[in-house]
Amino acid sequence: MKYTERVGEIEQTYEADTPEEIASLIRTLNPYSIEIDAENKAE
Repeated sequence: MKYTERVGEIEQTYEADTPEEIASLIRTLNPYSIEIDAENKAE
């Protein structure tokens, strides 16, 4: 599963097996990112 977030012209895509893993990646790689509900945002 993939999750893509866009801030202005910057686009970041995260790929993992579960929504929880995606949320963990976002928190680890971008601690300033707005907290998300990965289950609702993931494709």
